[in-house]
Amino acid sequence: MLGIFLSVGAGGALGAMARYGVAIWMVGRFGQAGWMATLAVNMAGCCLMGIFAALLASSVYISEPIKGFLSIGFLGGLTTFSSFALDGYGFWMRSDLIGAAGYIGASVILSLASFAIAYAVVRTALGRDERIYRHRRTGRDAHRQISAPNCRAYGPGDY
Repeated sequence: MLGIFLSVGAGGALGAMARYGVAIWMVGRFGQAGWMATLAVNMAGCCLMGIFAALLASSVYISEPIKGFLSIGFLGGLTTFSSFALDGYGFWMRSDLIGAAGYIGASVILSLASFAIAYAVVRTALGRDERIYRHRRTGRDAHRQISAPNCRAYGPGDY
């Protein structure tokens, strides 16, 4: 239990440092970071979570400490909903309702799209993108659920 706890903490520290590094890079490259950095890390984090979820759904073995390190720690430290809320509220307070709607819409749509694309690419690369499969006992077509029981982020009660 302590090993997983430390693994999550190490992942969180690295994820937070990566997020800060993206913000620093964006300031140097574009002269500002703010909402662009938040959007970039949230998209990247959703893409990485899509890859991770596809690997888990494909029955790729990943140890519990690595699961905690990646899903809760690194991706939790990298992405942030509170910064998303702050940036969206900043548009609202400047009375830039079009900017607010665009940012909020882009954040949600692009983050979900990043996850879905990464998930589909990894499942296809692993040769496990079957949406319909033959039921072993009945021989009839059955729809496979994309989210397997082990295909989710792990929380404290899961260890």
